[in-house]
Amino acid sequence: MEVRAGKREDLAQIMEVIHDAQEKMHAMGIRQWINGYPDEEQILSDMEEGGSLVLTDQGKIIGTCFVRYGDEPDYHYIENGTWLDDEPYAVIHRIAVHSSCRGHNTASMFIEHVRQECLKKGIHSIRIDTHDDNMPMQHFLGRQNFILCGRIYLASGDPRRAYQIIF
Repeated sequence: MEVRAGKREDLAQIMEVIHDAQEKMHAMGIRQWINGYPDEEQILSDMEEGGSLVLTDQGKIIGTCFVRYGDEPDYHYIENGTWLDDEPYAVIHRIAVHSSCRGHNTASMFIEHVRQECLKKGIHSIRIDTHDDNMPMQHFLGRQNFILCGRIYLASGDPRRAYQIIF
């Protein structure tokens, strides 16, 4: 398996992974990624920003996420807690792995890839957020040693649980 930058020609496979994740979340009653989010326009924007990542297995895309090394405006305000530090960080958004590949610690490859990239940049922290109902992601983050820091609000006003790891 390999983590690499997402490219325009990957869009159809990335959307397959996202649609699979949306279906699984909705089937579990998780009200995240609704109303068509994330759509092709968002993924293309991620690519233009240079933060789209894909996880491939024998050439097939089985996972996707977006990473930004730097400030995340939605993280400026946090309630019911505090960030672990005020140092530079990476943020991971829109992480998804196809359901046929879940349960094999597959998503952890994104975390490790981003951690290695952070270290190359002199960054020692990753932040991530998830919906209150997304218990699978909360458990995953706990297994990855992320610490629940509090609650942030997206630009839309939607609340999210905010996590951070320092390494």
